[in-house]
Amino acid sequence: MSNISIMNRFFTFLAAVLLSTGVFAQKGKVGTSVSLVGQITPETMAEIKAAGIDYIEVTMNNFVRKQPENEVYIKAYQALKDIREAGLKVWSVHLPYSSTWDVSIIDPKKREAAVVFFEEMIRLAGIFEPQRLVLHPGADNIKNANTRAERLRCARNSIGRLALTAK
Repeated sequence: MSNISIMNRFFTFLAAVLLSTGVFAQKGKVGTSVSLVGQITPETMAEIKAAGIDYIEVTMNNFVRKQPENEVYIKAYQALKDIREAGLKVWSVHLPYSSTWDVSIIDPKKREAAVVFFEEMIRLAGIFEPQRLVLHPGADNIKNANTRAERLRCARNSIGRLALTAK
């Protein structure tokens, strides 16, 4: 992805956020998500900082195990180094989002597998010392009113357990 393409995507997103949240009237800091630039590299982090951005959200999809665990941790520590060297601060970490890893699934075995996966992701996210974690339960559109209450109960229970890991 070219630098121009990255910056165009970034500014489009930034304009939408600023217009929808009234940030122009506030004196707060501005942030963006790493998901808009793809990978965390010294170059992309420097571009974000040069654009006047102070905070970023790290997306854990970049760290889902596609390689051995030690390599995932090495990659995360390198990303943190690149973020800090650019003068950026991590505000939040966005946990992976998919129907495979859904903490609201009613099936106890599948839900347990998802919770264990997110516990692992939260421990990894701790490297970045985020202020917030973002988790989307119910990756599938829950249209069935008969299962919605049960899915909400499952999500609450799972999130309660994950909150203990996050502490």
